Formats: sequence, structure tokens, C-alpha cells
Amino acid sequence: MMWNDPGSEAVVLGSWSRAENYAISIIQVVNHHGSGWVNWNIALNLAGGPNWAGNLVDAPIIINEEADEFYKQPMFYVMGHFSKFVVAGSRMLPSSIEELDSHQVHTAAFLRPDGPIVIVLLNTGEAELDLSVDVASEGYATLHLPAKTIQTVIIAGDHQQAKSHSKTKFTTKTQSSDDDRS
Repeated sequence: MMWNDPGSEAVVLGSWSRAENYAISIIQVVNHHGSGWVNWNIALNLAGGPNWAGNLVDAPIIINEEADEFYKQPMFYVMGHFSKFVVAGSRMLPSSIEELDSHQVHTAAFLRPDGPIVIVLLNTGEAELDLSVDVASEGYATLHLPAKTIQTVIIAGDHQQAKSHSKTKFTTKTQSSDDDRS
């Protein structure tokens, strides 16, 4: 999946739509049993280069050589949801979305080697959602996911019994939030 639309500008400073596509790409790769996800172009110039492929693309960090500055793009912060909380040795856990607007919520879950479970949730929809996360034998956790957001949930505890990703499943049920929420 590309986060640059074909025919569009190579670099768009502050683009959250590209950050969404970036997050979806990472989530899809790990949910299809990818053991990692690599961004070969973590830092590029304002034109979107240079890079190994010789084309011009957006990147999490954009370097402005003339001003001696760099800019952290929204993609940079998306990467943080994975690189900060999903540590080396973590295992992917199956996760799924059930019920209302499940195509607008993307999720990836991981068991960290030190015991906590990490769930990354991306809401690409225009509506905020209340989620009920079924954590297998642990019970339910309820959380609020605003529209157009990415959130990381860490479920503390010693979940070492979930050694195989076939033994623990996380189901997230969604329902629209009330419009009169204060």
C-alpha cells in the first residue's frame, strides 16, 4: 500500500490522510503474520528524495536543508504507536472488529515478552465510537475512540500463558457514540 496518491505531490507537510494510510499498511502487514515492517525512507528532503528507488515520496521526517530544520510528519507519530509500545520479541495476537462500521476501525494486537498486551486501534471514520474490547479470559475493557484517531491501549498483567497467537483472541465491538456526549 502506498501512502502517496499516484499523481499527487511527493511531500505534503502535515498530511494526516497519508498517516492513516501509513498506519493501515503497518496493521495489514502485521495482521498477515509479517515479522516486521520497514520504512526505507524514514527521512527525506522537501522534494521527497533522495531514496533507494530514485522516485519522490513522502516520509515521516522531512529535512529542510536550506533552513537547517527538520519536520516530524504525522506518519512519524503513527510509527511511534508501534515502535514505542511493541517491543522486540512481541508476538502478534489475532484481533478482529465486529459489528457497526468495522471497515472503519483497524486493529493490531501484540503480546509483549514482559507480559502486557498492546492493542493499536485506528478509527478512519468520521464518527467517534465507544469500543468494548474483549480480552479473552481477562474480561472486557471499554474505551472511547474519537473519529480520525489512532490509539494504543496497554493491558497490564502477566499474559505469559498466551505463548502462541492461536491461543488468545481479541474481539472489539463497536457502537456509535451518542451525539449529545458532553
